[in-house]
Amino acid sequence: MRKSIGVIWSAVACYCLITASLFAQAPDTLWTKTYGGTGFDGGSSVQECAGGGFIIAGYTNSFGAGGRDVWLIRTDAQGGTLWTKTYGGTGSDGGSSVQECASGGFIIAGHTNSFGAGWDDVYLIRTDEQGDTLWTKTYGGTDHDRGYSVQECASGGFIIVGETCSFGAGWGDVYLIRTDAQGDTLWTKTYGGTKWECGYSVQECASGGFIIAGRTRSFGAGEDDVYLIRTDAQGGTLWTKTYGGTDTDWGFSVQECASGGFIIVGRTRSFGVGGEDVYLIRTDAQGNTLWIKIYGELLFSEWGFSVQECASGGFIIAGWTGSFGAGGRDVWLIRTDAQGDTLWTKTYGGTGSEWGESVQECASGGFIIAGRTNSFGVGLEDVYLIRVGKEQSGIEERNERLEIKDWRLEVYPNPATTGVRIQWLGVSERERVSLKIYDLSGKLVKTIGVSAGYREIAVNLEELTNSIYFVKMEAGKFKATRKLTIIK
Repeated sequence: MRKSIGVIWSAVACYCLITASLFAQAPDTLWTKTYGGTGFDGGSSVQECAGGGFIIAGYTNSFGAGGRDVWLIRTDAQGGTLWTKTYGGTGSDGGSSVQECASGGFIIAGHTNSFGAGWDDVYLIRTDEQGDTLWTKTYGGTDHDRGYSVQECASGGFIIVGETCSFGAGWGDVYLIRTDAQGDTLWTKTYGGTKWECGYSVQECASGGFIIAGRTRSFGAGEDDVYLIRTDAQGGTLWTKTYGGTDTDWGFSVQECASGGFIIVGRTRSFGVGGEDVYLIRTDAQGNTLWIKIYGELLFSEWGFSVQECASGGFIIAGWTGSFGAGGRDVWLIRTDAQGDTLWTKTYGGTGSEWGESVQECASGGFIIAGRTNSFGVGLEDVYLIRVGKEQSGIEERNERLEIKDWRLEVYPNPATTGVRIQWLGVSERERVSLKIYDLSGKLVKTIGVSAGYREIAVNLEELTNSIYFVKMEAGKFKATRKLTIIK
């Protein structure tokens, strides 16, 4: 047994060295900017403007009328401030999403407890090109309601998604609001069960209707699952899908792909090697899983907040990482190919903590990322804007051997036919080991009994069909997941 473990250690070391040399080069940072005062300020959404430069929506408690206000920042192409505006009252207000409108000016969605009928209401703000208010609207009831994503519709008006505790079937439901060009309500819909649901991202589909990504506690396999809802143009449900395992999984961003189907990014505690990992899901037009990818590292956590399909193919993801970078948390940018395999990753930040919450590919190439930082700037937290240049071709050379962790899970052979061997390192003989196999939808398909003190086990897979599965191991505070492909 010791000999076989030594072989695995050697194989792991070689694998780390080889794969480290096969990443395409990450692009250079062109510039970074911070915006804020002495308090807490953050950026939630960024878009490149048709006339050049960028628009950022977020929140500030350094400026404005209340404890926290919606904050809109307009910059030039180099991130220099052209103007800023705040919106809100004496309570707490925040902006979650911004889009430039076809007729000029901007639409912002967020929440307010300064205005409206309830504890929090969905807050929609329409401005001109200078950020001056054309109109504002609130939507909600007497309880807690928030807006997280807004898009201008092809036929005019706007679609907003968020959460509501005022309406619906459960503690909280996904809240979809369709308005005309003046923000007047055309219809609203709620989606969910008897527990808690929330919608974080909405997009109008090319064939009509909408796609929504969020989370659900009423449906699915775990405590929370990623929740995908496809609707018609009136908000009627065409289908819903859940993705995840037995733990907590959320979807924060969704986009329809040029070739059809959807890409979703979020975070998972059910799969991966760390406490939480970035969770990327590619589906067909009916929401059926084509593939999933997990990005992260052992022990620490990573989240993915924003995903966009790139003009040259593949995807760009922005979020944060606790495993890599210079500080407690760093902005994490992940570039993948069309199958979700990593082309390169990059971190941005200092010795404090940074979060990346929104990413967009720029017309001239490269990317713009918005979030927040407490490593740089003048306040407790500042808006953080990062401009990344065009991608570079070639291979990034890494001569150093990557550090091998003292805890490892191996599944071999992989692909397998009728059976595999599962081996783990670094677990105390007294630790109780749990081994389970899940299919692509997160359904538990096999539980494997493990006797105390074992380091390796042979598993018969004859009852499983050709597909991709995930082997999940838990041993005390350690968790790891490995993809398993079965080909018969």
